[in-house]
Amino acid sequence: MSPKLGALLACLEDIKASQVEEACVALTDTEKYIAFLTSETLGLETKPGTLITDIKGTVTEKAIRSGKKMIQEQGPEVCGIPYISSATPIFEDGNLVGCLTILTANSKIENIRSVSSTLAATVEEITATADQVASASIHVNEQILTVSNESQFVTKEIEKIFKVLSFVKEMASQSHMLGLNAAIEAARAGEHGRGFSIVANEIRKMASQSKEASEEIQKQLKFIENSIQKMNVSIQSVTSQSQNHSASIQELRAAFDHIASTATELNDEIKK
Repeated sequence: MSPKLGALLACLEDIKASQVEEACVALTDTEKYIAFLTSETLGLETKPGTLITDIKGTVTEKAIRSGKKMIQEQGPEVCGIPYISSATPIFEDGNLVGCLTILTANSKIENIRSVSSTLAATVEEITATADQVASASIHVNEQILTVSNESQFVTKEIEKIFKVLSFVKEMASQSHMLGLNAAIEAARAGEHGRGFSIVANEIRKMASQSKEASEEIQKQLKFIENSIQKMNVSIQSVTSQSQNHSASIQELRAAFDHIASTATELNDEIKK
C-alpha cells in the first residue's frame, strides 16, 4: 500500500465524521476496495477486497478508469433516501494509486429542493392571482371613471333644467301679473267683463300652480344634485383608494417575482 493511501486509511474515521450528513466512506487502490465505512442511514456496504471491476458503473470505477473526480446524484430508489457519490482519484508521485469515495445522504438538500420548487409554484399561483386582482382593479377604475363622467353629465343636465324652471317661474310670475291686471280691467268693465274675469282668474290659478310646481321640482332637483355631489366625493375617494390599491398590487407582484427568482436560483444551485 502506498504511503498516501496508508495515511488516508488512518484518517478514514475522521473523514467520515467530518461530513455534514450521514455518509459512507470507501478507500480503494487501483484494483480493489481497501476499506468501507458504512452508515446506518444509507445502509450500503462493500466488503474490503471486492474488486472494483466487479461493481461496474460506480463513481469509484469511473474515477479509477478516467483519473478524474466523479460526482453522481442518486435518487431514493436504491437505499430509501437520496444520496450523492463523490469519487476522488488519489495520485502519488504523479501516478494513480487509488480512490477516495464518499457517499453522502442528500435528504436535507432534497427537502430544500422540494420546498424551493413548491415555493416557486406557490408564488407563481399567487402572482397569477395578483395579476387577476390588478386586472379587476383596472376594470373597476374604468367603471368608476364612467360613473363619474355620467354623474357630471347629469349634473350639467340638472343645471339646464334649473334654467328652464327659472324661466317657467318667471313666466308664471308674469302670467300672474297679467291675470291680476286682466281681473282689474274686467272689474272696471262691470257686467260686460264678467266672462273675461273668469278667464283672468283661471290664468292666475294656472300661474300660481305653475310657480308652485316649478318650485317643488327645483327642490327635488336640488336634492338630487346634492346626492350626486356626495356620490362624486365618494367616487373620488374610491378612485384614490383604488389607485393606491393598484400601486400596492404592483409592489406585491414585484416582491413575488423576486421570491420566485430567488427560489429558482436556489433550485438551480442545488442541482449543480
